[in-house]
Amino acid sequence: MFIEIIIEPTYPNLPKAGESQFRIFNGHDCDYNFGIGQNVSNFDLLPGEHRSEYIYFSGESLAITLSGTPLTSSTPSCGVISQTGTLESGKANSFFLTKSGGSSIIEPYEDDPDKSRQGRPVVRILANLNGNKKIELNKKDNRYEFTSRNLTDVVAGNYEILIANVSVKADIDLKLGGVYTIVIVEKASGGFVSRNIISFLNL
Repeated sequence: MFIEIIIEPTYPNLPKAGESQFRIFNGHDCDYNFGIGQNVSNFDLLPGEHRSEYIYFSGESLAITLSGTPLTSSTPSCGVISQTGTLESGKANSFFLTKSGGSSIIEPYEDDPDKSRQGRPVVRILANLNGNKKIELNKKDNRYEFTSRNLTDVVAGNYEILIANVSVKADIDLKLGGVYTIVIVEKASGGFVSRNIISFLNL
């Protein structure tokens, strides 16, 4: 298991009309090189990593093709993936690379990079696990179970991630005003990759 904390700018740069904030999160146990066109250079995504780009276009929406090629460091079971997606003007459009029924898929969802109106930390967990396992954030008397990818308000503090009641990562500091995405990948070889991505932090 290895951990990486990615800190984006302190104040959110929310998308406006004529632009989309594109994000892709790699929840697959494979190393990929991705291309999306739109004058964006190809980029590598290791398990748990993400990429964020602002893409400008005219009109209300833009169709894109996400094409992923396994890097040489990936296992032979990692295949090429190509899938279409839609970017919407003035929105944060996110995509989660994961598995379903043994096949690689890219699931779209609309993100909200803005902070909580109440000022509490807001967390979304993107997980690709082997089987149906309970995911929890635990901090002394505060424990939150995540059964979907919805944003969840939590009490500020230092947390640990529990998978099926087993701690897989501690010292996750969730601060007031923060918006967080936690990506969890269960590796085929055993263990987990866990990354805490800070979308916004109101210091």
